[in-house]
Amino acid sequence: MTDRLDAGVYPGGQNNLQMQAVGSEHVVEAFEQAGLDTALPRALATLFARAVAAGHSADGLASLVEMVRIRG
Repeated sequence: MTDRLDAGVYPGGQNNLQMQAVGSEHVVEAFEQAGLDTALPRALATLFARAVAAGHSADGLASLVEMVRIRG
C-alpha cells in the first residue's frame, strides 16, 4: 500500500469510489429513516463525493488520501 500511496496509484476495480459514494448516500438515508445521528455517515459521503468530483471515481479507497493530505 505504501508504494501505491507514494506513486499516487489507487486501483479501484470493483471497489471504486463511485460505488462507495452512491452506497454512502444510501447509508445516510437509512440512518435518517432509523432516526440515528447522520454526522459520521454524512461526513464519509461528503468525502467520497469530493473524491469523485476530483476525478477519483474509478480509484480505490486509498485515493482518499488525496482528499485529506496536507499540502505544503
